[in-house]
Amino acid sequence: MQASSAPSAASGDTVSDPSATAATNPLVTNIHSFHQYVAFKQLDAGQFQRVPRWKKKAILGKIERHHWRPEGAEERSLVCVKIMENDLVDRSNHSEANDREAFGRGLSIDEDALTEIGVYTYLNDATHGDPCPYLLKMHGAFRGPGHTWLVMENCTADFFDIVEKQRDYGDLSENKIGDYMRMLLQAVNHLHKHNIGHCDISLENLLYKDGELRLMDFGQAVRLQANDGTPLRYFRLRGKNFYRAPECYAPQHLQVQVPFREENTPGQVTQVVGGEYMCNVRFPLNAVPGETAVADLWGYDAALMDVFACGVVLFILQTQVPPWRQAVCADLGFRYAWQHGAAALCQHFKRPFESASAAALLNGMLHGPSTGRFTLSQCMDSAFISPAPG
Repeated sequence: MQASSAPSAASGDTVSDPSATAATNPLVTNIHSFHQYVAFKQLDAGQFQRVPRWKKKAILGKIERHHWRPEGAEERSLVCVKIMENDLVDRSNHSEANDREAFGRGLSIDEDALTEIGVYTYLNDATHGDPCPYLLKMHGAFRGPGHTWLVMENCTADFFDIVEKQRDYGDLSENKIGDYMRMLLQAVNHLHKHNIGHCDISLENLLYKDGELRLMDFGQAVRLQANDGTPLRYFRLRGKNFYRAPECYAPQHLQVQVPFREENTPGQVTQVVGGEYMCNVRFPLNAVPGETAVADLWGYDAALMDVFACGVVLFILQTQVPPWRQAVCADLGFRYAWQHGAAALCQHFKRPFESASAAALLNGMLHGPSTGRFTLSQCMDSAFISPAPG
């Protein structure tokens, strides 16, 4: 793999040797970490009455609407129920827990139902602070003979459908887009504060209720940091093609050959461009300037991946089309945005932002090299999504 003279960036960060203890090694991850929060209640199917002629497919099962009256309640409430076979739920326990190891073995990502249930359960726990209104709420996880039921709050519609209607009626203003982005970023900020990376943010994973967004689907969620605060690194492709950050794409090797230049330092983590990739590597401690080094592939930061995905949501809300098929150098849309900025791509699609703050936010969120990308804190500080004073 050769570094390119095209635009790129180097972090300059020196990290501990990957042979350090597992407690501080950013490459040692446990994608089962949210399984510990899973708690099932016994299913009493008599409490539920299905709404006829309403059903959706889900990756691991189906979704139905039910009228639910839990024990002790006087009235039924309308809820959405995700119903999955127990065997499909439990198989998550048997997948490879270390993401780098799974990547090296060529294993793809599957939806992890136990992770989804664990994240919802954790977020519902009152000891973890006030809930975020823009995250879909789970009322409970129930297990019966053969099936697991996730009882969720009922929402009006898929956000994607609402946006299409607002476009048709000319009601999707820039101010409304800013309000939607504020809700989305607050939801992601709440997750990140609790050390949760979503890793599958998309318009398809947003619901709509009473004028507000609900972010859902935590089946690919991961921890952002180890217990000691070390940012963790992930390797396998998560999320959807349109929304995935460029550093997520990497050759199927744990080590790559990269020129070690005078400006590089041994042990440095940097993002390099070679072929179609813009992946992160870590130079060995014995690297010699002017020679080719065998560098370790260093994965990606899930927090910055979430920021990038939110940027793609913003782009689609503004332009009504995805910016690219994939964020790789061979994709003309991505390459144009990489060289000129994502806001310039909006202009190219004849859907420019009127607000300079909106254009600046989009450019920051969709910055190709991850080291120059906005952090979530910088996104939250944007005048475009900040509520008006007073």
